[in-house]
Amino acid sequence: MANDPMDDRHRSAETRPAFPLGRRSRGHDQHPDVEQLDAVAGGETVTRSTRDHVEVCLECRESIAALRKVRADLSRLAAMTMPGDVAERIQAALAAQLPPRPLHDPPARPGADVTTTDVTTTDAPAPRPAPDAGRSPAGPMASAPTGAPQTGTPGTGPGRRPTARPERRPAPGAAAAPRRDWVSLAAVCAAFVTFGAAVLAFYSLRVVDAHHPVAASSVAQGRESAGAAAAGAGPGRLTMMADSRTTVAPAEVGQHGRELLTGRIAGSVALSLPLTGPTGDATDAGAVATARSTGAVPFQAVAPAAARHPASVVAAPPAAAGTRLRALLDTPDLRSCYQSLIAQSGGEILAVDRIRYDGQSALLIVLSIPMQPAAARVLVVDTHCGVVSVSAALWYSATTLRR
Repeated sequence: MANDPMDDRHRSAETRPAFPLGRRSRGHDQHPDVEQLDAVAGGETVTRSTRDHVEVCLECRESIAALRKVRADLSRLAAMTMPGDVAERIQAALAAQLPPRPLHDPPARPGADVTTTDVTTTDAPAPRPAPDAGRSPAGPMASAPTGAPQTGTPGTGPGRRPTARPERRPAPGAAAAPRRDWVSLAAVCAAFVTFGAAVLAFYSLRVVDAHHPVAASSVAQGRESAGAAAAGAGPGRLTMMADSRTTVAPAEVGQHGRELLTGRIAGSVALSLPLTGPTGDATDAGAVATARSTGAVPFQAVAPAAARHPASVVAAPPAAAGTRLRALLDTPDLRSCYQSLIAQSGGEILAVDRIRYDGQSALLIVLSIPMQPAAARVLVVDTHCGVVSVSAALWYSATTLRR
């Protein structure tokens, strides 16, 4: 009987490496290269064999999730630059720590008899006694027992005291340069640490104050380019939801996402999706109460004819459209899936539709991309997302324009 090929799936979780990129392309069941996993993480088109392998390999899915997290972190930090006043303060601190120095060498201190120049001048004529020793009456052989140390040190002889070594007598002021370098390095490091802390504090304030009127207005301005001005004008951000059950091919995922965002999918409804609040009828009732007090329409349903005529948008009762879609697309398991996607991508849930993909029931989710208000990321995930991890439930990912 043939033995099973060595694979990390047969090893325990304690002994299996967390990110086994070193074992790529080895063994019978070889893993895809890192470039292919990065292409999958970025939503690029890969081969069928690679997608099949990723669907069954837990290690590759974990690697893809890690790569997506790195992409999200880099996209959030891409537009962050050092303010001009911080750079000016760094230059001022460096200038204060470095006093002006004269261009010529500093004068020697009083009482310092030996300097680097003195040592060089004293040691220079040391080889001159060698011809005199050859002319001594004792002959060449008598020069050996003179008692001169044969250490190769210049400036030593039978009637002379050894001169000071240069490395033991540094020039005045030579020790001050390293100290000034350390002070400059410490000042630069402190400035960069302060700048990094300020950037992190600013970003955390933006995340915490997402529902502040100023932050909400900036989010609404970003969504105007995608045709979602109605969502920003309401009492809260709205998410387009639908249950079209349309069969969508991989090449049609981007087009379906754009149609869903613009309300051209039959039966689509704009609902508030507060991922930190309660679900079900309590949320619907709160939205209706807020809408009545502000005079806004909390739900907007698209009639079947709106698939051909986008202008025919009519108001639908919340109980008829919103409650049914919430019971289908706003379950606790799916809410956990939405929160995981938001944490990994840094964006927001713009639209959700229940479709059929590759002959199976799936969810098409449209996410916003930070710093790119005109683009969106379209994902196709398993309907059991939330019960299983997001990396295991992800089937397809692509980036497209919102219009």
